[in-house]
Amino acid sequence: MKNSHTLKTTIESVLCCAIFIALLGTTINLLYKKSIEALEEQIKIGLISSVSASASTLDGKLHASFDDQTTDADPSYQHAANQMERIREATPNIRYIYTCILRNGTVYFMVNPSPQNDADGDGIPDEPPALMTPYTDAPPELKTALEEHKIMTSSTPYKDQWGTFISGYSPFYDNQGEFIGVLAMDLELSHFYARLMPINRVFDKAKIIVVFLGLVFGLTVWWIRRSHLNHLNSSQEKEADTTKRLSHADELNNTLSGLIHYFYLQSPLTEPDNISNMALRIALYQYSQSLQPFTQKPVKQSVQSWFQTLNSATQSRCHSHHIWHFPLDTDALFSSEFFADELLTFHRQLSDLLQIPLIGETSLTEEGLDAWQLTTVFKTSTNQEEPTPEQSILEPELLEKLFSNTGNTLSHPAFIANNTVTEINLKTTINHLHNMGCQFSLNESGQICMLWRIIKEKAE
Repeated sequence: MKNSHTLKTTIESVLCCAIFIALLGTTINLLYKKSIEALEEQIKIGLISSVSASASTLDGKLHASFDDQTTDADPSYQHAANQMERIREATPNIRYIYTCILRNGTVYFMVNPSPQNDADGDGIPDEPPALMTPYTDAPPELKTALEEHKIMTSSTPYKDQWGTFISGYSPFYDNQGEFIGVLAMDLELSHFYARLMPINRVFDKAKIIVVFLGLVFGLTVWWIRRSHLNHLNSSQEKEADTTKRLSHADELNNTLSGLIHYFYLQSPLTEPDNISNMALRIALYQYSQSLQPFTQKPVKQSVQSWFQTLNSATQSRCHSHHIWHFPLDTDALFSSEFFADELLTFHRQLSDLLQIPLIGETSLTEEGLDAWQLTTVFKTSTNQEEPTPEQSILEPELLEKLFSNTGNTLSHPAFIANNTVTEINLKTTINHLHNMGCQFSLNESGQICMLWRIIKEKAE
């Protein structure tokens, strides 16, 4: 069971750690994406500003005069190319600058003065695309700019035969405002990645911090759960140890009672003093045990059946009877399964002490929300219903001796001298009934009244 709790605690800690890392990692990832998007947006804004400003300086009428017969040696072409190359060199991080037109749904290069890469590896830069060369893998944003005559940028970096770029496109016009074509600028991604590196470093460190915090969080959860389980296990062990000690004490008490009973039986019956001393010792031992509080387990019984059984036992053991004025036929919780036996024992011992037969009479005193309050009166079996104080069944001195706490401890020097074995046994029974919730008093007629209660079943 202990290993099971340890495994459960470990699993809970790992799950908490994983959930913490997942939630915080997701948050960090979203922030990273937002940062990249913000950086891309900033670059695109700058690119749009550069390409739109540059497009406004182009000579649209000159571009309109170019066709597939124009060569790169043509002075007008050279003029336009030189102008665009100066624009490229003046604009930071622009790799290529060129103009394009759209004919019959096909994109064509117009002026393309930018130095080319060495794609064939011969050590000599490649020739730029010639005038009116089809741009077969033109990005969709370029086609949109040509078709709709609007400023556009690449939504994401794209790759073609010249490399991977983010591009900006802006239309340009002639002097009469007629649309001629689109100026394109390709931004080198090395610049983009250079600006991205600080962000990547920050978020790489953030990932390490997230994992570290997740481990700390998981270890904290593990430590708290472990401490709780240790405290719980300690409490359970203490409870088990206490139960074991109580059980051992009960066994010891039973053993001592058995030994006392055994030696009592072994005592010579021809020696009255031995018999008297043994009876006194047994009474004293039982009285000492009754002074210790003990927990009672309530028992559910039918009220009418319980009183009928009590009356039958009273008739057989006390040669008397028990009257009850409690007409309800319902189930209730009595304080203990031994309550009826202790009540009978008290009835019999009190009759023996007074040497007169007594009748027990129980009536309902008060009904509460959760219980019925009952009063049991013990009176003589004469026909007189209300005896006078002079006819009280108990003398005041005897009442004080039985029910007062004064001098009722074994350590009191006068306890043994002032109490007979019968009185000690009766006090033992009174202590048992006290532990079961009973209270004793003397009414105005000098009759012993016992207050007790039974719990309603629904109020359990």
